[in-house]
Amino acid sequence: MKGKLILLTCFMVLLAGCTEESTGREVNGFTSPAKDREVIAYAADGSVIDKWEGHYALSIQGSTVVLKNKRKEIIISGTWISKDK
Repeated sequence: MKGKLILLTCFMVLLAGCTEESTGREVNGFTSPAKDREVIAYAADGSVIDKWEGHYALSIQGSTVVLKNKRKEIIISGTWISKDK
């Protein structure tokens, strides 16, 4: 009986620290500072759709990627690869 009480107490203490904020694993977004990059967008069959090279900041929101530099903003939704140079 004493062992069950200790086990129950330990379990309750562990649960007290587990809140939605502390266990949430969802990432709302990611932003990388401007760097020299090469970004390639791919089609579903693996062929290259387009390729961009330059000094871009990269921002990710869900499945959308936004590349920004001083002159333009490029929005990519799909498969892409970014290489820092």
